[in-house]
Amino acid sequence: MKIQFIAERPVGGAWEEQLLSVFLVADGLMILVIWATSLAHGAFPAGLMVYQEGNYPILHLIAELLMAALALTAGVSLWLRLPWSRGMALCALGALAYATINSTGWALRKDPGLLLPLIANLVAVILVVPYLLHREHKDHDEHYEYEV
Repeated sequence: MKIQFIAERPVGGAWEEQLLSVFLVADGLMILVIWATSLAHGAFPAGLMVYQEGNYPILHLIAELLMAALALTAGVSLWLRLPWSRGMALCALGALAYATINSTGWALRKDPGLLLPLIANLVAVILVVPYLLHREHKDHDEHYEYEV
């Protein structure tokens, strides 16, 4: 059995991936802005290391910052068309979907104005994941020659 790599990453789907790149970078930046604003306005008056509402805020903050970094890195890597960018984008989209669903409960109780952007974000993620999976599968088949 022989598997042969035929070409570099394809050029198909470039504008869609650039649009996704902008979406991921914007999401990553917005996460950072929301947290910076929240912390600047005293979001956790008892402190980040004090157990509050079932969680230590510092752990939640670290997870959100890692998610922002993942979204930013995935967005930049898609723009640059790096070979691993789609896989990273899928990871970032999964993290964004989880965080969006998880944050919806908080927004319902504390800031209903965030519901519309949260729902829009989740819809965008749900629409993009099948596209990325399809492109990855299609490009994989176009770039490998199989001989049995």
